[in-house]
Amino acid sequence: MASASVHSARAPASLTLQPLPLLSVLNHYTRRPDASQTRVIGALLGKRTDAGEVVITNSFAVPHDESRTYFAEQEHRAMLDIFRKASGDKETLVGWYSTGSSPDGFSSLVHDFFAAETAPYPAIHVTVDVKAENTEELGARGWISAPAPAEPTEETSTSFTDLPLTLSQTSSLNNIIPSTATATTPLAELEASLKIAREDLVRVRAYVNDVVEGKVEGNADIGRALMDVCGKVGGGDEWEKKISGQLQDALMVSYLSSLVRSQVELAGRINLLQN
Repeated sequence: MASASVHSARAPASLTLQPLPLLSVLNHYTRRPDASQTRVIGALLGKRTDAGEVVITNSFAVPHDESRTYFAEQEHRAMLDIFRKASGDKETLVGWYSTGSSPDGFSSLVHDFFAAETAPYPAIHVTVDVKAENTEELGARGWISAPAPAEPTEETSTSFTDLPLTLSQTSSLNNIIPSTATATTPLAELEASLKIAREDLVRVRAYVNDVVEGKVEGNADIGRALMDVCGKVGGGDEWEKKISGQLQDALMVSYLSSLVRSQVELAGRINLLQN
């Protein structure tokens, strides 16, 4: 367990999460080998400023097994060494991530490990709720350990307090997709399509209401076409799952270019080190 001095370290002045590590967390979760696994964890890399600001710029996965309270410390340190050499010490270990809405008992054990690794700076913990309904925040929250209780127990060895987190655009994404480009992003295309669909639905609804109220004479061909469309669309949970899946795909594609660029840069630096 981390010492009280580590737990009582001062919180950062601000915490910023860039898209690349967020995408890596989502990718890690979607590619987990066991679909019944509810949580994935990994390390967070970033930069600390003299003003006390922390910017999370990268991440990597770390294997674990909660049934055996197992955390792959050796694999973590090996990956951390590779990332440090590749970045030229521009990125340092700032904390760790996990999927879920908030920390729990197992989080305390993992956090104690990272608190010792980042000392004398406090370890940052970021949770990403993959089932979050608030798409504006994408379910990402920041946490920091609070001072240990006077008589800590196994369940209360580490307590957490919420740390305000800001999602930020990364410059690498702008380098891949220049501002002068005329091509639209998948999300922009989706938004435009939804606006057109909404306008069509408004017109169809107005027409149906006029027919029902007897203001206009109904057209049998239009009625059959609308019934056919409604039969294909369906509804209920199945329709919500389709929409949710398409939105998740669009979000993943929007950040994919940033991930590709960063991975190419990392591979190039590792290749230079090996040569």
